[in-house]
Formats: sequence, structure tokens, C-alpha cells
Amino acid sequence: MKTIKDNNIKNVLVVSGDSHSSYIDDGKNSLIPEISASNLDVNNSLLHKKLEEGGINIWNQGTYDEKGHTYGKVSFIFGEEDYALLEVIDEKGKIAASYRLIAE
Repeated sequence: MKTIKDNNIKNVLVVSGDSHSSYIDDGKNSLIPEISASNLDVNNSLLHKKLEEGGINIWNQGTYDEKGHTYGKVSFIFGEEDYALLEVIDEKGKIAASYRLIAE
């Protein structure tokens, strides 16, 4: 984080998957934008619901709060507006959460 901030590095995002849950944050809570999707072959830990019950909401662009399975997808779109599209997709192909990270 120090290197990114000290050198004003732009267009960085974190792809993670160790919580057995799925969520997206635009960087407000995680310091840099983050997508996590790690319950494709395991049960969803429902981490967001548990935290929310305690009054904590740290993934401001959406979460998957069902008992099914999901995967994450990051697409890079180049055109009139360049952006990374972060998506959490459930086992039926429905987009559960999505965020457009506009390039700077």
C-alpha cells in the first residue's frame, strides 16, 4: 500500500478469494478497489450478513448473501470510456454484484 500511495500509482485493484464469500468494494473501505469471489465449490460463509448483523458494512458495491455458489469475473473495457468491470456471478449466471472501475 505504501508503494502505491507514495508513487501515486493509478488503476490498481485487488482480486482475492479466501473468505468463502463474494463481495466488491470500490476502495472506500479496502483502500483500493477489491473483488473477492471464493465460494464456487464451497458453501458461502455469509460473511457479509454476519458482519452486517454487527453493524459493519465494508463492501459497498455489493455482496452475495445467498447459500449458493459464485465466481468472480474481471473484464477490461476499452472505448469512449476505459474501465474494469468487476462482477460476482452466481451459479445460475445471474450477476449478484457489479462495479465499473473507471480508469484514471
